[in-house]
Amino acid sequence: MFLNKEPYESITALHDGVTDSLLWHPETCVDLAKYPTVYSYDNVVKSKNCVFEFNLASIALTEKRWTRFLTQYVKKEELQKWITSIGEQKPMIVNLFRSDGETKVRPSLKSPELEGHRWGVCFLGISFRKSPKPTLTLYSRAARLPSTATCELALVSNLAHEIKRVYNIHGPIAFTWFCSVIHMTSWDTMPYLIWRHKLDEFVKTDCKLAKFVEQRYNKIKFVAPTKENMPYGRQRRIVNRVQQLERGEPLPDVWTQNLSLWKGHKD
Repeated sequence: MFLNKEPYESITALHDGVTDSLLWHPETCVDLAKYPTVYSYDNVVKSKNCVFEFNLASIALTEKRWTRFLTQYVKKEELQKWITSIGEQKPMIVNLFRSDGETKVRPSLKSPELEGHRWGVCFLGISFRKSPKPTLTLYSRAARLPSTATCELALVSNLAHEIKRVYNIHGPIAFTWFCSVIHMTSWDTMPYLIWRHKLDEFVKTDCKLAKFVEQRYNKIKFVAPTKENMPYGRQRRIVNRVQQLERGEPLPDVWTQNLSLWKGHKD
C-alpha cells in the first residue's frame, strides 16, 4: 500500500517514486507477489502540482497508444462540456468527469465469449475542486506501472494545463490519486529497465519481481514475436520492442507534456 502523507513535488516525481518503490523497495508497498506480477492495494498518493514530464518511448509506448487510450476512455464532446462546467462550479463542489471505458479487447483466449474489461474499467474518472485549493483527483480501479497508467497521469496533467489556461489559474493545481490496486508485471518492466540500463542490476536483487523479470527475459530475448509463440498482441509488441532496444533501436520520443487532449477518435 502507498499512503504518502507528504505529497511529491510533481506527478513526475510521484510516478518515479511509486515505480522505484515497486521495483527496488517492495517491502514498503507490495502486498502480493504472484508470477508474473506484484500488487499494491488501497493506495492514496498525492503531489503538489500536476506537472508530468515523461517520455512514453521509455516504456515502449507510442503516440498511437495515447490516441487509443483517449479513444477508449474519453469522449471529446463530454470532456469539453466538463471543462466548460467548471466555470459554473461553486468552490465546495467536487465535479466529476466519468470515463467511457469501452473496448473490444478479448481478455481471455480460453473464453472467447468474453469481451471488454472482464472486471470493470480500469480508469474510472477524474474530479476537480476549487477549494480549499485547486485539486484534480484520479480514481482508478486498477493501474499498471510503468505502463498504461502513465496515460491516466498524462491525462490529468494535460487537463490541469487546460483548466489553468481557460480559467486563468496562476498557482499550482494539486493532485490526489485513489487507486484500488497498482500492479507491475515482468512484461512491462523489461523495456523500462533496458531503456535505463538497469536490467542487469535489477535481476541481481532479491526482489520477487526481479526473479519474474529474469525468467521472462530469458524466455523471450531470442524468440520471434509471432502468434504461434505468443497468443496475445500485447505480449508480441513488448517482445518486439525489447528486442529493438537490445539492438539499439529505440522508439521515437513522445513527451507527455506535448500530448493533445483532443487526439482521440470519439466525439
